[in-house]
Amino acid sequence: GGGTTSTTPSPTPAPTPVPVCITDATIECTTSLGGDCQDLESASVDDCRDGQELVDLSYRVTVTNIGPVEMDVQTLEFTFEDDGVQDLLLGFSAAQLNLQTGELLEAFVAKTVDLCAEEVTFTATAFTDASPPGGDQCQDTDEFVIDLDPVGPIPTPNPTPSPTPGPTPEP
Repeated sequence: GGGTTSTTPSPTPAPTPVPVCITDATIECTTSLGGDCQDLESASVDDCRDGQELVDLSYRVTVTNIGPVEMDVQTLEFTFEDDGVQDLLLGFSAAQLNLQTGELLEAFVAKTVDLCAEEVTFTATAFTDASPPGGDQCQDTDEFVIDLDPVGPIPTPNPTPSPTPGPTPEP
């Protein structure tokens, strides 16, 4: 007779923890009028009688390392309406792109908009991705929307004829 042999499976080694990368992209916006861009939503339309009301917008785009490990910012892109994608990392050194926990990178973008244009929703988007040493990439997106009340052409007031009462039907 032959005996049966059982093999005990060897324990699987615990996986090495992968560095966790967490990035936070934010967009803030101020105007040449001295306020937050959201304040434009209640802007007066009186200035549109001249045809246009140009306002300069200043966008501050930040990437913050909110994870527990250092990370290298790989991408920081800014998109405004149909202007295409802008690479905001141009001019930064590799050392500036290496963010320790809690550190941030900031870039500024200037845009000019016409508050009297027919297109009255202005959308800015920031996209970033970063990677920790030996870990998986992380990414984040933020959007800043300015939604104005449509102004359009200023109507010329016409006297509205008052409706003439019609005959009342007899019951």
